[in-house]
Amino acid sequence: MTRGPVPQQAYDATALNGTAIDVGARIAWTTRTARLLAGAGNLRDFAAAVGSNPTRVHRLETARLRDGALVDAYEHTLALSVGSLRAPVDIACRTFPHEAPPDKDPGSRVVTVSALSQLTDTIRATLGDTHSGRVVPGGDWFTWARALSSSGGIGLPESIALPMVDALIGEMNRSVDTAYPARYEALSLLRCSGYGHLVVEAARTRLTEPRPQVIFDMMSAVGEADSPDAVRWCLDLLDDPRTRVVRGAAVALENMGTIAADRSGYWGSVVDRLVHSYCRRESGSPEWETLSHLLRLAPKALVVPYVAQLSAPLAPAGKIKDYSRSKANHYWSACEREAERISKEASLGSQPMLCRLLYDIAISPHETRAVTSYMLLSALPVLVPPVADAIGAIAEALEGDRVEDAVVAARASRRVGDSRWGVLPERIRRLADSGDVDQIIGALMLAGNAGVRLADDTYSQAMDLPSTREAAVYALGMCEHPLLPSLTADPRDDIAGAARWWLREGPRVTA
Repeated sequence: MTRGPVPQQAYDATALNGTAIDVGARIAWTTRTARLLAGAGNLRDFAAAVGSNPTRVHRLETARLRDGALVDAYEHTLALSVGSLRAPVDIACRTFPHEAPPDKDPGSRVVTVSALSQLTDTIRATLGDTHSGRVVPGGDWFTWARALSSSGGIGLPESIALPMVDALIGEMNRSVDTAYPARYEALSLLRCSGYGHLVVEAARTRLTEPRPQVIFDMMSAVGEADSPDAVRWCLDLLDDPRTRVVRGAAVALENMGTIAADRSGYWGSVVDRLVHSYCRRESGSPEWETLSHLLRLAPKALVVPYVAQLSAPLAPAGKIKDYSRSKANHYWSACEREAERISKEASLGSQPMLCRLLYDIAISPHETRAVTSYMLLSALPVLVPPVADAIGAIAEALEGDRVEDAVVAARASRRVGDSRWGVLPERIRRLADSGDVDQIIGALMLAGNAGVRLADDTYSQAMDLPSTREAAVYALGMCEHPLLPSLTADPRDDIAGAARWWLREGPRVTA
């Protein structure tokens, strides 16, 4: 039995590897599913509760309308935390500006000097109380950033704003569940505002540390605006000796290519530097793989003139040959099976959009589609545990001899670890002790996000391998493991440095 009436569902029917996605359909499905999972199935009664009418609510939930104020009302009526639904919706729309519908009513913001002053003072007081262990609620950061980034917004001196931006980055780096999108969107709003240069400045400072740890989300936020200074900086970072920093720069550059008003012009302006950095890297290295990925993102016509200059062939992409929705495509079929199982368990009826989001997270080569998909799902916490389990099941099922399957399986394992979901299904927990590097990394990352402490041997064995060492210390740091202080004296400098970083920054943030 479904949860209340089932009107026409919004569904993303765009090609699985097409040039665009249906953003409107995705946000419509997310808002509708949030209502159904909360048991608010009666459309007329719910419309009255949110101060609207059934027609407007139906239009929102069938991709005929984007209405930020109405999404805010959903949060309030469904007793959701501030930003937990609105932030994922706005992130998806800003990441794909060419496909996003216009917001008919962005909703209210803090608009008075006294209100912003009070909110700013509250945030600064919390940040200054270093002994309590408290963090600023994600909803407060979201509200504060919306006010500061609004057109004609009330300004703060840089001397006050910069430390707050840095603190926001620090909390976002360690946030999980709904706490993560709220902070990420807050930072992104600031990056796209007159305070954008402060986000870049804070990120620059954090990368001056010899062993910075969690940086990919920070660099993704830097990439929310393709300002010339940020583009130049990220291109320079591609020559950094630290693998983690190179990957972070690639995350920012890829995001800039997605949001750029002139995508072809953007890639045309950076392709020469990409080739230069590529030729400086050793074939087979992680940096070579990262730069190969960036060159594949650029329009092929821009890269072809440089092929003769490349020092080695690009890293194998494990290109998917079948992007159909037929049963012949075993990737799509696997997602269909898992989506059907999850929908049945949640009493939601058939949910074809869930299948598409599963595909974009576990299978699709497009990182931005994966990230926005798991952020949208974070707004539906009832679905997160079974979805995480489903991605683990898909990764396990793809193990075999085919190169293509191995690449996709590794991708699925990595992405479930990157999701920032605070759950650890038993299926994935077992993978922390497997012999597969990607599965170990994914399981350790998810364990850290969930705050689950694994057996000491699991961490020690992972720290013995350079490829899994970073994930092991991440997992220890996020769950505030008692092993962490002793690791500051570890003879391996990368472990000792990472342990000191985590003890200074603190564990995961859940609110």
